[in-house]
Amino acid sequence: MSDHTLPGSPPVPLILRRSGRARRITLRISRLDGRVTLTLPRGVAEHEALDFARSKEDWIRDHLDERPEACTVAPGSWSHSL
Repeated sequence: MSDHTLPGSPPVPLILRRSGRARRITLRISRLDGRVTLTLPRGVAEHEALDFARSKEDWIRDHLDERPEACTVAPGSWSHSL
């Protein structure tokens, strides 16, 4: 696994993951933390996967913008009265 960044404002961290089972490059955005993961087959060069991510930059940024803002959960941070 290696880390790269999609340049722009703000920069988007990318995680490249090789998989022996993968047959094509796939792009996933975690609903939990917004992590962007590119999975690529063993025979595909890293630069090809990064080119793919750059071609999908608008899609990535749109999905990241749609995510709700993260909230911190701590004692006393929210109260519910009955």
